[in-house]
Amino acid sequence: MEKKPLKWLNWRNGISLGVGLVVLGIAIALATGQLKAGIGGGETVVTSEKTTVGGIETTTTTTPQEAKTLWDLFNLAGVVAVPIVLGILGFRLQAQQQKQNEAQKQRELEQAEKLADTQREQTEKLAAVEREQTEKLAAVEREIAEQNRQEEALQNYYDKVSALLVDKNLLAIAAKGDTATTEEKELLNVSGEVIRARTLATLRRLDKTRRDSLIQFLSEAEIISELRLNLKGAHLSQMNLNGINLKGTDLSETDLSKIHLTGANLTNANLTGANLDEVNLSNANLTGANLDEVNFSKAVLRGANLALSTDSPSTGSLIGANLSVASCYMHGINLRGRNLIGVNLQGKHLTEACLRDADLSEANLMAADLSKADLSYTNLSKANLRKAKLFGAGLRGAKLLDANLRDTDLRGADLRDTKLGGADLTDADLREADLSYADLSGALGLTKEQFFKKSDNDFSPCLCKTKLPEGIDVDSDRDCNWRLRLLQETEKEDEFLDKLIERDVERAEEDMMKLQDELEKARNIKGQRYYYNYQAPTSYGKVSENTVEKLLKELARKSPET
Repeated sequence: MEKKPLKWLNWRNGISLGVGLVVLGIAIALATGQLKAGIGGGETVVTSEKTTVGGIETTTTTTPQEAKTLWDLFNLAGVVAVPIVLGILGFRLQAQQQKQNEAQKQRELEQAEKLADTQREQTEKLAAVEREQTEKLAAVEREIAEQNRQEEALQNYYDKVSALLVDKNLLAIAAKGDTATTEEKELLNVSGEVIRARTLATLRRLDKTRRDSLIQFLSEAEIISELRLNLKGAHLSQMNLNGINLKGTDLSETDLSKIHLTGANLTNANLTGANLDEVNLSNANLTGANLDEVNFSKAVLRGANLALSTDSPSTGSLIGANLSVASCYMHGINLRGRNLIGVNLQGKHLTEACLRDADLSEANLMAADLSKADLSYTNLSKANLRKAKLFGAGLRGAKLLDANLRDTDLRGADLRDTKLGGADLTDADLREADLSYADLSGALGLTKEQFFKKSDNDFSPCLCKTKLPEGIDVDSDRDCNWRLRLLQETEKEDEFLDKLIERDVERAEEDMMKLQDELEKARNIKGQRYYYNYQAPTSYGKVSENTVEKLLKELARKSPET
């Protein structure tokens, strides 16, 4: 076992022990009489010789010596012990004082070190603040110098281009068109190249705000539109060019990423291979623009017009164009006449989009939202429209041969004159759809139940001269009389409304049973409102949803029981 140190063995206890032993010795001496008896008694004999005239005289002196008592020894011990004790006490006091002095010095040293550290930290912080202020000041000075340089470059650009326009009278020459002389055309071409070179060089030296100003200057001065300025490869990313006129501009292979072009005019522009990543083209006009190999990744195309114009130099294709990113928002987009063969628009938001006359054969439109879109006369052969929303869409005259329409929402869609041979319509929702003159022979997956309403609140599809597949026992002309009567009523919406209300109310007064039938027909009109809203122009005009609502309210007011 490990021996524990004796805690009582210390210098205080040692002194106490020593004092106790002395007291004990005194007590013993008193008890034995040693204090009175004494020790070491006797005589001291001193012999001295003295020379005289008569000879040598010898003198002997005997001195008695008293015995030393224990008390005398104590006195002697006390005399000896006092300086020893004082020495020990002095030594201990000196040691303690020295220890205190050393502790004081250590504290002073630590305080000095702390003070030095604090002063050093303050000095470093002050130096850091001064460096930061110096760097900020230098940065401000550099920024000011850079801004001055850019402003000087922009002003120099304005001066040079303006002087070139005025001195050479370029806009007047451009206005002549084909009537300009050969020399004038050559001057126009050379000047255009000079302006292009200056423009591209200056754009690279400017920040976003000044680049915006430069392009706006070119647009407002009609340099872009009249001189057909080529901006191919220009640095235009992240700029704000809302509403700008870039008609006919060559922007091929140009980085237009994150640029704002809301309401811009890009008709007949060449955008081949351009990067339109995250660009905002809301309500922009790109009619006839060349869009081959364009990257529309994450672009906003809401209300944009990408239709193919008759005077466009473009082939109308979107070959290689990237429209596949989910955030590409195309509500109300116009792609009329465009070549979109095999394009991937899966899951896209294309509500109210204009895709009239477009070629979307073999396109992937799975789960796309095409509600109220105009797809009239569009080629959708072999297109994948599974689970797509075509609610109220206009598909008159469209080709849907061998298309995949499984689980597709076709409620209220205009499917007049459509070709649906070989199309898969398994579980497709055809309620309220107009299938007049549609060719469904050869269509797959259809059942008899799909041609009837599912509840009292539903409306069955309209059938008139419809070609149904074999095995579907449904009257393909069941709705012809009602439809023809509507067509022959009137060409104007107000007259149609007034006559229909007047007719129904008169019959209601004569026969409530007949009114029931007319109200059902009126409700059927409401169910067919998409047919009237999204058809091509016809002889009987357009019946709006408000008109139908007004009709039903009027009938309900005059015949509340019904």
